[in-house]
Amino acid sequence: MKGSSIIRNAAIQLSIFAIIALVPQTKALTAEQTCPLVKNNTYIGDPNDCQGWVFCTNGKAIYGKCNDNLFFDSANGVCDYPENVACNLNVETMCAGLTDIYKSDPNDCSKYCYCKDGETKCNKCPSGQFFDPNTISCVWATSSSCVANSPCLLAPNGFIGDGKTCTGYLRCGSSRVLSSGNCEEDRYYNPLNGMCDYPENVKCPGSPSKPPVSSEHIPPKDLCKKDGQFYSDGETCRGYFYCKNKGDTAKWGQCPKNSQFNEATQQCNDPEKVLCTKDRCDGTSKSFMAVANTNCKQYFNCNKGVENGQGTCPKDHPYYNEKAGVCQTDKLDYPICS
Repeated sequence: MKGSSIIRNAAIQLSIFAIIALVPQTKALTAEQTCPLVKNNTYIGDPNDCQGWVFCTNGKAIYGKCNDNLFFDSANGVCDYPENVACNLNVETMCAGLTDIYKSDPNDCSKYCYCKDGETKCNKCPSGQFFDPNTISCVWATSSSCVANSPCLLAPNGFIGDGKTCTGYLRCGSSRVLSSGNCEEDRYYNPLNGMCDYPENVKCPGSPSKPPVSSEHIPPKDLCKKDGQFYSDGETCRGYFYCKNKGDTAKWGQCPKNSQFNEATQQCNDPEKVLCTKDRCDGTSKSFMAVANTNCKQYFNCNKGVENGQGTCPKDHPYYNEKAGVCQTDKLDYPICS
């Protein structure tokens, strides 16, 4: 990059200065900011130490460290050899061994650095803009792929709260945001259990004292035999009944879109990891979903979350890979393919 793109961006800044008020946070999130967004008793990365981990319990952060000079891999929640872990906590470690290349500042989306022969020279984008590592230029913040200010940077793969709204959630993968979404109108996203929950069960500003009641899903009598237990609703792939206390009347809820409820794990999992024989198009953004009990040789045609017929993979590629979205030659070991 010669700097011309930065100059061009600066030239148009004055004409659209009004959007600056909408620019999201530029700085990297702290562990204390990230913990309330993840499931209870989850390990995340320490933003100040490549060897460090943080145990998030009840929204609080407890710090620790990997042994034997290992680095903590936040995406997979394990301590691993440094060469297997991408840890860029500061400009110095980020530029080590690199030359003639531009990199984002790992702690500030508005900054970028030029790495050459182990030395760095850093600059800041014009006000209201972030450095985009994909285009190697300063762009308006809403268009940038910078992850320094994303909670996914420290969190493990899976669903977490977006930290902005009561209903919003993110799906993280490899320290990046893979997708985002919102719970239904009468539900809030509950980071402690990773599900769309009744507002009274979620600590969020403005949460009503009494949740709306759904008359469409009636729990079986005497379902709640344990405290804090989730049960499949038996009618949908995403729905579940939640028993806060033993002897309660269970309350119905749903997993976020593009996930399904797994009673065995008591979590919302990727659809291919759940053997559900109900409507598998419900809540998915995919165009095709495998049909249960067919060894993944058949698939549903899904249109905006609604089933619209079925299909069969060709004989030379007989197995439908739901995760990849293709028919393939090799058998699959996903639970839905059993």
